[in-house]
Amino acid sequence: MQFLKKIFLFLFFILSALVTFIFITRNPDLIAIDFFFYKSPYIPFSIWLILFFIFGGILGLLTSYYFLFKERKLRKQVEKRLKTTSELITGPSN
Repeated sequence: MQFLKKIFLFLFFILSALVTFIFITRNPDLIAIDFFFYKSPYIPFSIWLILFFIFGGILGLLTSYYFLFKERKLRKQVEKRLKTTSELITGPSN
């Protein structure tokens, strides 16, 4: 089963690399992105799109890590309160 998973992962990687290559070669138009106070150099449209896709993925990961750490902190606080409340009800455990 592990071998089959590795084969599918490899095929997925090859297929995504092929699609990316085709996308880059089919979109050679040079564009410049105009940020409010800065105009970027002329770069192919496909490269801009891939860069923004990667940036969005990284931003999504960072956001999810923030919420993950926030939930862990909240869980530890609740576990501490539960332990304190449990000790008050049943007495300290030895």
